[in-house]
Amino acid sequence: MMLNATTFEGDNTMTYQEYVAAYESLLNKFFGYTSNEVGSLMYAEKLSDLEEAYPQYEAQREAVWA
Repeated sequence: MMLNATTFEGDNTMTYQEYVAAYESLLNKFFGYTSNEVGSLMYAEKLSDLEEAYPQYEAQREAVWA
């Protein structure tokens, strides 16, 4: 799956497996920056966008990863 994480609004076509892959990819990129680097905020916002676009998948991911 090609990840274009600019915005996820209105794009509710991901499967749960695609959601997890996108989440993990964004999370790994997020952790590649220190908290004071620009990329940190950018990827934190993309993670938030993804979570907001797929609340049902986020709840499922949280339950599995807890």
